[in-house]
Amino acid sequence: MLRIFDSLKSLVTPELTAKAASLLGEDSAKVSTASSTIIASLLAALLQKGDTSTLKTVLEDAGRSNMLTDLNGLFANNISMKQKSIGNDFLGAILGSKK
Repeated sequence: MLRIFDSLKSLVTPELTAKAASLLGEDSAKVSTASSTIIASLLAALLQKGDTSTLKTVLEDAGRSNMLTDLNGLFANNISMKQKSIGNDFLGAILGSKK
């Protein structure tokens, strides 16, 4: 679990954190802390949810769309409708009505 967390956290680069902070009008250090908390919370939700066909489909869609190859683009108003849909589907699959 720690290796997965570290791997996901490494995707949140200082550049990405700065872009998110600028977009949110927040301090970069706070955004960095929040991103760690969000990643940990989503991993915990994934562990509780387990393997579902919906989640599997969402993750396959995310992989096919190469969403993780340009995370900086997510904060540059370059989000496609497909990426928005995958994000919503992912949160719905692991958080259900808590989304």
